Amino acid sequence: MTHPTPGRLGLPAGLTADVACAAARAGPLAQMLQLCAAALVRHLPASLARVWTLNATGDVLVHQATAGHGPPPDAAAAVPVGDSALGRVVRQRRPVLADDVPADPALADVGRPRATAFAGYPLVVDGVPIGALAVLAAGPAADGPLADLAPVVNLIAVGAERKRLEDRLRQAERLAAVGRLAGGVAHDLNNLLMVITGYGDLVRPHLPADSPALGTVAEIDHAAGRAAGLARRLLTVGRPNRPAPGALDVNAVVTGLEHFLGQLLRPDTALVLRLDPRAGRVRADAGELEQVLINLAGNAGDAMPRGGRLTVETAAAEVTDEDAWARPQARPGRYVRLAVADTGAGMDAAARARVFEPFFTTKGPGRGTGLGLATVWEIVRQTGGHVAVSSEPGRGTTFQLYLPRADDPAPAATDLAQPVRVAP
Repeated sequence: MTHPTPGRLGLPAGLTADVACAAARAGPLAQMLQLCAAALVRHLPASLARVWTLNATGDVLVHQATAGHGPPPDAAAAVPVGDSALGRVVRQRRPVLADDVPADPALADVGRPRATAFAGYPLVVDGVPIGALAVLAAGPAADGPLADLAPVVNLIAVGAERKRLEDRLRQAERLAAVGRLAGGVAHDLNNLLMVITGYGDLVRPHLPADSPALGTVAEIDHAAGRAAGLARRLLTVGRPNRPAPGALDVNAVVTGLEHFLGQLLRPDTALVLRLDPRAGRVRADAGELEQVLINLAGNAGDAMPRGGRLTVETAAAEVTDEDAWARPQARPGRYVRLAVADTGAGMDAAARARVFEPFFTTKGPGRGTGLGLATVWEIVRQTGGHVAVSSEPGRGTTFQLYLPRADDPAPAATDLAQPVRVAP
């Protein structure tokens, strides 16, 4: 294959124009990135170009596009940030150029005779990484056009972020529709509950003090109260106006829900609370925090069909500048860490990458809406916090929620370095 003569900055004439056109005119995110990857292979002496985007928690790179030689990975291919050369690119916010293709699980299917040079670039917007680009070629990386891709990569990053924002807008519109439906259901449910509790109030005065039916009426009232709580939670789904947050004792919220969480689990599943009395207070809405715990506990119960252990833990935590550098979604500051861990089936990297996407679910038909974890992520994000997920197949799942302490100012944005050219 022949390639056009390099232009300014060592870039072939036409590459920038093709990438800019794809970023401006292409449809969905994956289609746009596919066109950009194809342009890189077409204009550069490259055998392969691939693009990944970061998931919501910033710990997994999700494959979006492949062009060139070599079998394309599965559409759900995902690369843990901590286990790859691409993760190094993302964590350091700097390109990595190498004339010997690294032993990288994300690049394992690259034909070694065809590619020896590796150029990895982070996709960065406003100092925050959103993905990574890898280009492989037979020639040297440091002295050729692969070393001058920063302007093109910036175009790809801006285009990808615009597509992501468009996707989020569409998801927000779908969630708003679900919220309107949930509001209607909650209204009708409240009307039915008024009838149920009203009949209970009518029956109670006519029962003798020693009547066993009094206990039955009390159970009806208790169940109606729980259903009223469910109706209130339905109203929080897609609600345009969030409640005014107050300073909450996270431990008090957890202990207040202990009985209800136990009811969500199978009898052969143990509920363990490990609450640090020094964990601190957070600025959040009590109803929303309860919803977060119920959603996580419900999912954990589904992941343990043969029983197991659900552990809810609180502790004080601090995110340092170094932590924030390694975790793109984190901000330095003091937090209350709320962890919910199960001993269930766990998730692979592909499922973990999409776990907070609205309407994504690993459950069978009729068993999951895909809104529970999306709601968890949004509630935590709106407090100024973030979520970390660790999970492996057969080894359970742990969700760690970092909620800013109420006695501290909101975490400030981290000043991240812009990518620069480096050679390993």
